[in-house]
This record gives sequence, C-alpha cells and structure tokens, in this order.
Amino acid sequence: MSTKVKKTETKKTEKGIILTIEGHRYEVSAFDHPGDGIKGIEVHNMGGKDVSEGFEEYHMTDDPWEMLQEARENGECDGIKYLGPTEKSE
Repeated sequence: MSTKVKKTETKKTEKGIILTIEGHRYEVSAFDHPGDGIKGIEVHNMGGKDVSEGFEEYHMTDDPWEMLQEARENGECDGIKYLGPTEKSE
C-alpha cells in the first residue's frame, strides 16, 4: 500500500524536521531560522498539514525561496538539506 504525500506537509521524524514545500522535501532541523517557528512547537504539531500558503504568507522576501532553490541545486544550503521530490512531483 503506497502512501501519497500531500503537496506540502511538515512532519517531525527521528531524522529531524521534514518539510515538503511545493513538491520538494527538505530536512530543516539544522537551519538557524531567524523567526520562532522552525524549531518551535508550531512545526512539531503540523505533521501532515499543508503549509504552502503559510510559507508564502510569512516569507516576504525572495531569500527563503532562493535558499530552497540552492538546497535543491547543491543538496544543502545553510542547514537546509534537500531530500528530493515528493512522489507526486516526480
């Protein structure tokens, strides 16, 4: 039985904090986020929820998007590790 991954979801695993944003998965527990959410309780309680709108809403500059792009291109950027596309985006 295959488990489909929502377009964007967040889950906490023994490997760290996994975020799926626009069809791509990132491990972000080593990222030193300038705000409160990334290592705060909010992220740990969002497992399986779609956070695309929230990500876009709370990031007013291109910097976060550029960091995700750099992680996709290089495998890592400032503590954000790229894990690959979700099943739906492959």
